[in-house]
Amino acid sequence: WVVQKDTQGPYAEASSIKDDVVRSVRGMPGVAQAANVTYFTMQVQGAGGSDTRAMVVGIESGQSGEPGYLVAGRQITRGHYEAVADVKTGFAVGDRIAIRRNDYTVVGLTRRMVSSNGDPMVFIPIKDAQQAQFLKDNESIVNDRNRLAANPAVNRPGQSGVLRAVESIQTSSHRINAVLVRVKDGHE
Repeated sequence: WVVQKDTQGPYAEASSIKDDVVRSVRGMPGVAQAANVTYFTMQVQGAGGSDTRAMVVGIESGQSGEPGYLVAGRQITRGHYEAVADVKTGFAVGDRIAIRRNDYTVVGLTRRMVSSNGDPMVFIPIKDAQQAQFLKDNESIVNDRNRLAANPAVNRPGQSGVLRAVESIQTSSHRINAVLVRVKDGHE
């Protein structure tokens, strides 16, 4: 794990770091693989409106963190709107599930992938997970935009591009909870 300084990691307490930290970690001697990951627990809505408490895991496809063994279906191959779920969720391959504002198609099932609390895991692409975990509600977005528009340092006459750039930075998320690291043989 690489986590926020002075934290115990995403299972024990909150950890939030920038997603570009992974590039620095990949360049360290002895690192075989490094991948961004997010974790958050929520009610995932399944078919018919039923809710299932699950730990949603944002992963980079083909990297550390994705489920190692599937009992049905396939791994996530697309950058958006696909999910792999533990069988304890009750979801099946082909089911449509809702995570925050987006719908996902379950493309694979795994077994024994649960959080430290015993909640079944649902894996989704990292970019989708970043949006879902750090998503602001509409009222917060409107309030932030109004504050920025009223700030003369950001909203200068004739330079509307500055305001748009700052708004874009504030509404997109480049945060993760941890970087998973696999070291090369013979390294610690």
